[in-house]
Amino acid sequence: MTPKKKASRYRRSKVIKKTSWSKIVSFSDTHCPYEDAESVLYLLETIEEEKPDIVIMNGDLLEAAAASKFEDELPHDLETEFKQSNRLLESVRKAAPKASLILIEGNHDYRLRRVGRIDKKIRRSIDFRERISEIKDGHWKLIPYLNDGKRGVCRVGQLTFVHGFESTLTSDRNECVRFAQPNGLVVRGHTHRPVDVTQLEYKAGVPLPYYYANTGTLGPMKPDYMTASKTNGWGRGILIAEASTNPRVQATVNWTARVDIFERAE
Repeated sequence: MTPKKKASRYRRSKVIKKTSWSKIVSFSDTHCPYEDAESVLYLLETIEEEKPDIVIMNGDLLEAAAASKFEDELPHDLETEFKQSNRLLESVRKAAPKASLILIEGNHDYRLRRVGRIDKKIRRSIDFRERISEIKDGHWKLIPYLNDGKRGVCRVGQLTFVHGFESTLTSDRNECVRFAQPNGLVVRGHTHRPVDVTQLEYKAGVPLPYYYANTGTLGPMKPDYMTASKTNGWGRGILIAEASTNPRVQATVNWTARVDIFERAE
């Protein structure tokens, strides 16, 4: 995980331990300041109980309403989003003081620095990487929102963590095909639809050596911008996994994982 060249200021963090196995806790889509307080408390309790070596926030930390293409008069401002996000990341860090902390940028986070979405004259002044001290100070390693299968994903052994780019009902399977390693698991967020670890199949129930999962959301279950769309598949979950950190072991499954789905939308 240590880069050969000088690290970017946004990639400073503790190096993932070169042990044979690591325990991982992953969550996604908090959409601060709309994070669900009870779900965050459950996340912190899970982290304290599991004592993970690695914690991965799998994207959409922020709502980034200021960069939405839809006009609104929401009661909060961007400064509130930064403060809430920083508070959440700090609480996770304190719950797992010895863990490597990884933040994967989601599409909502990326809005704030996307060319054409925010006026160039103010884009730098609202860059969340500069405004959230947990990131700026190097406590969390940031993985950028890039759809290239390399720089935009985090790999721990045979596990691949990616926020997600598709949002269709088959997107978990589609991106499993794209990002998975042999006998590997792809963990996504993005759709807010939690899915426990599932083996990919090829027609007529023929199993393939690839697996996928989705942690859902820890944010709002029925946001205003989804009033015209269905949210009945949405839910809240947390991934708990253990994996070999040896990237060369691919002949067999060298990980265990489950998604603790603790709430479903009505």
